[in-house]
Amino acid sequence: VPVGLYRATAHGQILDANPALLNILGYPDKESLLRMSLSALHVRRQDYERWQSILDREKIALRYETEWQRLDRSACWVETNVRVIDTSAEDGVLLEGSVEDITQRKEAENEREHLILDLQDALAKALPEA
Repeated sequence: VPVGLYRATAHGQILDANPALLNILGYPDKESLLRMSLSALHVRRQDYERWQSILDREKIALRYETEWQRLDRSACWVETNVRVIDTSAEDGVLLEGSVEDITQRKEAENEREHLILDLQDALAKALPEA
């Protein structure tokens, strides 16, 4: 499974990214992605704010699942691992993260849940009431 890697400022401005992240998000080149911020990639603002709160408090966010927006505006589920790195730079910190596309897994989990509900429905209709 390709793993996207990035570095960003504490405010979420992407500074660097590997080709796997470009591929996951559908960007043709690094320069296009570097114009984006991490907050803009999140489909839901509240997910970004919760993620940012974890980073502020813990300095690390592991296995955080959320939806990001691809360049074509479609959504993809990602699992991110991010750590805060103290630097001697002016703002003092950088974010260093990895991103894995888990869209297929999330779709399979969703399908499984629907199948379970359908089965429970069918059983409730098929079994005589006690």
